[in-house]
Amino acid sequence: MEKNNINISIFTPTYNRCNTLIKLYESIKKQTYRNFEWILVDDGSSDKTKKFSQLVEKEGKIKFTYFYQKNAGKPQAINRGAELASYEFFLCIDPDGRCLQMYEYILWK
Repeated sequence: MEKNNINISIFTPTYNRCNTLIKLYESIKKQTYRNFEWILVDDGSSDKTKKFSQLVEKEGKIKFTYFYQKNAGKPQAINRGAELASYEFFLCIDPDGRCLQMYEYILWK
């Protein structure tokens, strides 16, 4: 498989972590490799996660999917993310993580 044909689903399970999602989103937007989608599964948050997701959708900078579910725990959120993934590669990044250019170096160089 050529590196240009690699598509990746970046997935983030979250529960009341809106404050950390902002920095993660900023790091995702900075990626130069653009064959990806970001899937955010909200596991019953009561903070501003839904409003944040609406802003991401409105901005339209990346392919983005938001899914809300009643709190069922991280394993269920991961399973839902895998079901929603469109691409063959699946990268899970926690809400307090960052998508650094290093990921690109490791995965696509």
